[in-house]
Amino acid sequence: MTEDRLKLIEQELEAIKQRTAGVEADKNSCFARTSAGKGTEYNKPAMDNETLRLPADGRPLPSWRAMHMDTSPWAEELQLKFYRDAPAWRKLEVAGDLTRGLLILAEAGLKERYPKDSPAMLRRRLAGVILGADLAAQVYGPLDQLDDSVT
Repeated sequence: MTEDRLKLIEQELEAIKQRTAGVEADKNSCFARTSAGKGTEYNKPAMDNETLRLPADGRPLPSWRAMHMDTSPWAEELQLKFYRDAPAWRKLEVAGDLTRGLLILAEAGLKERYPKDSPAMLRRRLAGVILGADLAAQVYGPLDQLDDSVT
């Protein structure tokens, strides 16, 4: 890892420390604080080329915190606690709910873009969004050859 990349990562870690100052969390959290020595120390993830998987152009990847700056550290801790503690069936239930919500939003967007389309045509367009145009055409046929027998 180049020295410039290490400096960028250290700067980002420092910015995270400043943004999360005062966060009280459990000791295993990435925001756990210890008061040993000078200042406040935070648990730091391993930082090497393997775990970071830097892009070919040399830019460092954004941290979890940088990608979720609109989420308060308190809410993030609740979310991460759920991910750790919830039983598998509950996580799957949440994933299913999110998937259903995504499909409803995608279908609503298609209805808005194509208000004159039949329900069958909207389902075919949704398949194109989900599967991609090529696979949807292989499975359901081209959009221009759709008839009302498609379900």
